Amino acid sequence: MAKCCLLLLLFLLGFLLPEARATSCHPDDLQALRGFAANLSRGGVLLRTAWSGATCCGWDGVGCDGATGRVTALRLPGRGLVGPIPGASLASLVKMEVLDLSHNQLVGTVPSWISRLDHLCYLDLSNNTLVGEAHAHNK
Repeated sequence: MAKCCLLLLLFLLGFLLPEARATSCHPDDLQALRGFAANLSRGGVLLRTAWSGATCCGWDGVGCDGATGRVTALRLPGRGLVGPIPGASLASLVKMEVLDLSHNQLVGTVPSWISRLDHLCYLDLSNNTLVGEAHAHNK
């Protein structure tokens, strides 16, 4: 019985204290995500508020490799993000496999650096007002 209670307690702590189990964020990725949020209007304010601390792997919409702390996914559909996709801030997320910025109010051209994300296998920029194409990068 005591063993079951201990397991239940550990299970509940995993849900109640997500920061305790969040992987540390790679410093370069932390800087890239903060730069991305800093250059967006409206929805970016909410991101800057929600994305606090140095454990970006525990932030809403951010997925990381548990061993390295490198960001592998950024899923921010329908977050009210407004403006152009900021500079090359996300270009330094070198291990990113998933980028979903769909259903926002992003404008301008599709950044050329997206084609240089060698690990990217899922990209969704739909339902924004972007022009241009993200061309595949041959390795």
